[in-house]
Amino acid sequence: MISFKHQTVESLLVALWNRHGVPIARLETVDIPLPNGGNVLYINLHEKIFTTWSMLDEMVRLSLITLVGKRVTKPFYGVQFQLAVNVRKTDYGDEYDLGVAKYGLYSDKLRCLEKRWRLFFNPLRRMPLEAMTTGRDFWLKTSNNWSFVMEELSAGVFRIIGTHAKGWRIDLTGDNPDRLMERIKIDALRMESENIQKQDLYLTSESDP
Repeated sequence: MISFKHQTVESLLVALWNRHGVPIARLETVDIPLPNGGNVLYINLHEKIFTTWSMLDEMVRLSLITLVGKRVTKPFYGVQFQLAVNVRKTDYGDEYDLGVAKYGLYSDKLRCLEKRWRLFFNPLRRMPLEAMTTGRDFWLKTSNNWSFVMEELSAGVFRIIGTHAKGWRIDLTGDNPDRLMERIKIDALRMESENIQKQDLYLTSESDP
């Protein structure tokens, strides 16, 4: 049985991020039990806020390699990261909305990474993040109406889908994930505003004699 201590893992990840130029004071790790048995290792970094996906993706990738290499992941069904991200509100402004990015990998994919890990000439060091994780989700903390999911369709080609609580949907593709996130936020705000205006006009016309 592998011994797992949250304090040791938290210190390990803080040292890793600081060593790669991303200073953080602390992070939180929690065991989340699943209904059908097993636990997910949940890693919450709630003090550091990122403004680019590239640095965020790379640090999650390095963290996964480290956790697998230290055999931390062995007792778990999956691993999940949750981190804070700033998203630009307008094309040229400096105003941002706080969002949350969540990365996860589970069961078969996690066991595959553990089998492929090697001390020397480690193939995981050359593996892109999208091949490691099951997916990356994003949503705005300032609005419960929209949720966003981003995926990499092929090398350098990204797709982001925004879904509103009322069923409205936006689907964008491009080669720059940061730019896509900015575009979909602007489009989401515009769509919500236009639909609300249409709804108001309809209600007004219905109430007219």
